[in-house]
Amino acid sequence: MVQIQEEEVPVLRITDLSKNYGGLQVLTGIDLEIQHGELHALIGSNGAGKTTLFDIICGFIKPSRGSVQFMGQEVTSLPAFKYAHLGIGRTFQITTLFRTITVLDNLRLSLEALATTRLPFLKSGSFSERNLEPIIGLLDAWGLWKTRNVPVAALPYGVQRQLEIVMALIQKPRLLLLDEPMAGLEAGNRASMTKLIKESSRETTIFFIEHDMNVALQLADRVTVLHQGKRIAQGSSEEVQSNREVQRIYFGF
Repeated sequence: MVQIQEEEVPVLRITDLSKNYGGLQVLTGIDLEIQHGELHALIGSNGAGKTTLFDIICGFIKPSRGSVQFMGQEVTSLPAFKYAHLGIGRTFQITTLFRTITVLDNLRLSLEALATTRLPFLKSGSFSERNLEPIIGLLDAWGLWKTRNVPVAALPYGVQRQLEIVMALIQKPRLLLLDEPMAGLEAGNRASMTKLIKESSRETTIFFIEHDMNVALQLADRVTVLHQGKRIAQGSSEEVQSNREVQRIYFGF
């Protein structure tokens, strides 16, 4: 029997995926593959179906038709909590941090959520000290160590956005979904976020939603374009930019 290497199987394969709510068709016949180590952008105007697609990939909602495979495994009908256990991480357009506790405790909670690093701290009243090493490494790498004892609510918005990605990365997901990571960021924070995403993609496959087409085209290895729930283009930045349908809809050519 020929053994298939893990790298030969797409991290994510979506086949003929559709979602409707009664008479409202949100997604229609979406096909998509994302390979290991790929930095893949999902773009489209408001209402194109981007967040719905992310919600299906994470198991938050179920498709009306079609299939989602993760690492070659059919996951379409699994409950949502199973997706995280398999190695799918996600951030949201609006930060979902624990705002009243410190940066360090946010990251500790993130690790305590995993079976491999969990300690029954609600019973013991303490966190596992073995979880500190990876936390220190990530905070130091991204210049956040000095903020470790600061409550999240006291951090600038741009730093909160970076922290949310660090919280997802510390769980070492195989696939990380980022929902508009640049949303609300000023120029300086955008540069830091771009660096964080690019360097993180060396170890984690990243699929991200981006409203700004210029940012997506500059950052991504490959791009998928949605319009009114349908995939109208997919390929490299150059291929997407030269696509006549994309030019007509988004650039008015």
